[in-house]
Amino acid sequence: MDYQLGATESVPKAFDRLGSEIIAEIRAGVALDNAEGTHQARKGCKWLRALLRLLRTGLDAGSSATQRGRIRRVARMLGTVRDATIRLTAFRSLGLTAFESLEKQLEAEAEAEQSQQSGREGRQKLQTAIDTLERGWKSLRLKRAGWRQVTAGIERSYRRARRGLRRAERDPSDLNLHEWRKRSKELMYHVRLLRPIKPKRMSELEKDLDDLSDWLGYDHDLIVLSGYIRQYGQLKKAEREDLRNTVHKHRKEHLTAARHAAAIIFEPKPADFARELKRWSKRWRAR
Repeated sequence: MDYQLGATESVPKAFDRLGSEIIAEIRAGVALDNAEGTHQARKGCKWLRALLRLLRTGLDAGSSATQRGRIRRVARMLGTVRDATIRLTAFRSLGLTAFESLEKQLEAEAEAEQSQQSGREGRQKLQTAIDTLERGWKSLRLKRAGWRQVTAGIERSYRRARRGLRRAERDPSDLNLHEWRKRSKELMYHVRLLRPIKPKRMSELEKDLDDLSDWLGYDHDLIVLSGYIRQYGQLKKAEREDLRNTVHKHRKEHLTAARHAAAIIFEPKPADFARELKRWSKRWRAR
């Protein structure tokens, strides 16, 4: 998925076009009927949320909230399969040769969740939810839609992600790390939308944000796995302790890498970041 704004395209037209393209990608992902397709569809939901947040000041608050609820519903319907796959992938990332029964259980649950979604009733419900989402998107109208709203939106996104970093540094709780990850990924989508205004610099920033999102994503996957392990009753005390220590070690490595990436990304103050962004976009649109 590589969505971008056009220099000569009006913001409302781009908003409609991008929304239609993303919803088509969600449908295509669901049609694949596998874990990769589910991942694609969930990414599409995140893209739609990012678009709404970018231009939220130009949208009616009630309509925007309703549409966010529709996106959440589709994402939730895709979420059980994704979570089951996450647990299995996260376990395998630990590189452990023991715990064969646990791995088999995780495999079975991932297959069962995929099978349930693939069933006729599950697919019908999901398609109906996507139809409702598409109709809702087409009915959205931007009251104020220009480059001022776009640049203000990405500045706000940068501030939120930077604030998420500071909060996670003060208190690296699972909740704060999850919020920081969401805000950083949202900023990555916004930067990708504006890549053409300064291709080299924006591509570098996008790559750094992608790396940050990956490291925080790996950490989040291990958090999901840890919650499952706590409730998995077929482990001896020593085995559970071994797993916990291994997860802790990997999480420490992932978060160290994430902090190194964040130090580069969030070095500029928000006002400086916004000033550069406005200058680049103005020159780009004047060509």
